[in-house]
Amino acid sequence: MEPDTRAVERIEAGLRALAGRAGRDAAPVTASLRREAARDGAGCDWGVLAPALADAVERRETDGDPTEAFVGLLPHVLAATASPIGFIAEVRFRRDHPYLYSHAVSNAHAGFGEAPVLRDLVFDNLETLNGAILTSRAPVIANHPERDPRSGGLPPGHERLAAYLGLPGLLEGDLLAAVALANRPSGYDEATARELEPLAAACALMVAAPSD
Repeated sequence: MEPDTRAVERIEAGLRALAGRAGRDAAPVTASLRREAARDGAGCDWGVLAPALADAVERRETDGDPTEAFVGLLPHVLAATASPIGFIAEVRFRRDHPYLYSHAVSNAHAGFGEAPVLRDLVFDNLETLNGAILTSRAPVIANHPERDPRSGGLPPGHERLAAYLGLPGLLEGDLLAAVALANRPSGYDEATARELEPLAAACALMVAAPSD
C-alpha cells in the first residue's frame, strides 16, 4: 500500500528539525525515504510504516526520549515487514568496543513476562548476527541462521530464528543505530534491506539528535 504523502512530508520535516539540532545533514536520509516510500516494494508496506515513523520522529522531536519513540514505532515496523521479531537499537561504546543498546525489543524470550515490547536490553557479543551489524557496517542477511557462521547461537528461552535481517543505521558514515528483524515467512533479501535503508537512517538521526 502506498503511503500517504502527508505522512512522508511529516517525516521529512521532523528529520530536518532533528538534523538541525544534531548538526547533521538530513538530505540523504529524506531523499532515500522519498524514493523507497514511492517504490513501496514487496519487502515493506510503507502505507503502514510511514504514519508510524512520522509519529515516532515527531515524538522524538517533542519529548526528546528515543526509547519512547522506538517503543511506539517497533510494532509497526514488525507489521509492515511481516516480521514477528525485531529490535531498534542505539550503537554505544564501552572502552572503545561497540555494543547495541536496544531501546525497543520484541518479547521473544520465555520468562520475560507478557509485555510485547521490552526496553533497555544490551547486546554486546560481536560474534553473533547482531554483532555482525557492528563489525560489517552493512546489512546482515541470514535465511538459515542456525547454519550461518556469523551466528553465535541464542540465549536460553529465546524463540528460534528461521530468518534474520540486520540493518545498520548510518549517518554521514557514522554507525549510530541498528534495526533487526526476524522470522519473516518468506525470508529476507537485498531488495528488502534496500527498502528499509531509510528507516535505519531515520533511527540513526533520532539517536544523533541531542535530548532536551
